[in-house]
Amino acid sequence: MSDTHTFVLVHGGCHDGSAWRPIVRHLEQLGHTAFAPTVAGHGKNVPKNVTHAQSTQSVVNFILDKNLTDFVLVGHGYAGTIISKVAEAVPERIRRLVFWSAFVLYSGETALELLPGRGVGGHEKMPTGGHGNAHSRPISSAHRRTRKCPQAAMNLPRPT
Repeated sequence: MSDTHTFVLVHGGCHDGSAWRPIVRHLEQLGHTAFAPTVAGHGKNVPKNVTHAQSTQSVVNFILDKNLTDFVLVGHGYAGTIISKVAEAVPERIRRLVFWSAFVLYSGETALELLPGRGVGGHEKMPTGGHGNAHSRPISSAHRRTRKCPQAAMNLPRPT
């Protein structure tokens, strides 16, 4: 198959890399290569007290360790904030960014500001449970916003 691609799929805040298993299998059946790393601070029985920078660095390290280039980087939900920073760290390696139902933050904005309840107080009141003892709460259409992709993400150089 001549039109195959490599994908790096980054999970949202309420999951780990295993959430992408069905998608990875499907992409591989189509002849593509797909990876779904677990972001630092996510998953079962791991320390949760990591910074955003450490979470981002874990994805950058995964990319560098696998020596990935010319790949499609996909982020879901919270991972939109991660892939934006990954694109700043290794833009020359990325073919395309895909923000799949993902947060795209303005400068100085936090993901917590976009959650229902507007901020830390609302987030702390969210019920716990689910995979990895994560938080899960549906976001109504009133809380969704249409965002433009950051300029830096739209101008990624193509690997040669």
